[in-house]
Amino acid sequence: MPLDLSSLASVRRFVARFLALGLPLNLLINNAGKFADRFALSDDGVEMTFATNYLGHFLLTKLLMEKMAETAAATDVEGRIVNVSSTIHSWFAGDDAVGYIDAVTRRKIPYDPTRAYALSKLANVLHTRALADRLKEMKANVTANCVHPGIVRTRLIRERDGLVTNTVFFLASKLLKTIPQAAATTCYVAVHPAVAGVSGKYFADCNEASPSRLGSNADEAAKLWRFSDEVAAEEKEESVHAGSFRLQVQSSNADRHFLLTKLLMEKMAETAAATDVEGRIVNVSSTIHSWFAGDDAVGYIDAVTRRKIPYDPTRAYALSKLANVLHTRALADRLKEMKANVTANCVHPGIVRTRLIRERDGLVTNTVFFLASKLLKTIPQAAATTCYVAVHPAVAGVSGKYFADCNEASPSRLGSNADEAAKLWRFSDEVAAEEKEESVHAGSFRLQVQSSNADRGLAFA
Repeated sequence: MPLDLSSLASVRRFVARFLALGLPLNLLINNAGKFADRFALSDDGVEMTFATNYLGHFLLTKLLMEKMAETAAATDVEGRIVNVSSTIHSWFAGDDAVGYIDAVTRRKIPYDPTRAYALSKLANVLHTRALADRLKEMKANVTANCVHPGIVRTRLIRERDGLVTNTVFFLASKLLKTIPQAAATTCYVAVHPAVAGVSGKYFADCNEASPSRLGSNADEAAKLWRFSDEVAAEEKEESVHAGSFRLQVQSSNADRHFLLTKLLMEKMAETAAATDVEGRIVNVSSTIHSWFAGDDAVGYIDAVTRRKIPYDPTRAYALSKLANVLHTRALADRLKEMKANVTANCVHPGIVRTRLIRERDGLVTNTVFFLASKLLKTIPQAAATTCYVAVHPAVAGVSGKYFADCNEASPSRLGSNADEAAKLWRFSDEVAAEEKEESVHAGSFRLQVQSSNADRGLAFA
């Protein structure tokens, strides 16, 4: 089964597929490694080295903890989790791991690839400590430990191959371990009887060792866990029940809604025909879609992507919300052509303060929200229109429309333009064609309602 640990969505897909197999799980070794020579962000907007070496492991482990506890209880065999770190974790200079990753991700400080790698390995150590505490609280017969495998030349630093790297490894050749030798400590901690019951520890050369001062800090471990939990929770997977069907809804980035919907259209049409229950697709937009100035949405996104014009974050956000409106119109037309018993509508949830604008928190933002406080909706209030359009009988048969405050409303002039909607569909189809389609089968799974919410919260509108 494919697994890309730099992507939280990939981790969730992997776990879902693994759990569906009904297999036991006694041993988990977290050993993905990347050294990013240049600054890059993951699909989830996290610095790439940290995302690959730590955050993906954090989510993978969290989602599999219960399964490991169940297996250990059922088999009476201790489960073991092994995080592969490095002595390089001690190279991280500073007392605030979370503050550093936040600052480097937001480009507030220069990117240092070695420091970023050291931080990711420190995160493995801190994760081990916090994880061991949680397993103990669960009374699970599962341990978690961390290892330094030793100095070994692998493909990890392939981006830095060259004269200097080759010379350094030649001079250090007497200190290097072979790959089997480097695997020895990992295997020892994973299976040796001498390590039974030992948890939350750091090992090197098949012996317990001491991590760095920061790596031993319980408060920093707890702080990193809370931070990681918050970041990983932004990819929310919710179970939605309505009658006899169960829908897994996964919030994702805005640029995936078009493709997600396109790949699920046929399934929704089949389900509606088989159950004689209308399927509904709801795109969450915003009144801010009307702030987009111009008559060429596709031309703008092409120009800003190619850096032909300066980036304006507000205009880019307005365009994304306009795209939701135009997508709804074109989608409704296609569903009608398919003669599918499925509708597509778009909603403005209202003005609500969520974590969407967290990067702009500060005096100005706080002042604006204070002055606008009487206009704000609570998150449940903001969800009302989405829920109304998704399930209310009064909206049966209605498609291609824009709703606000649980009533049909008028989108902007450009948002009502059928030609622009068709143009955007063709452009999106061309871009999305570069992504390979996968067929995912899940037994008798049925899909009845799909809610596409671009903002991973409701919306700031």
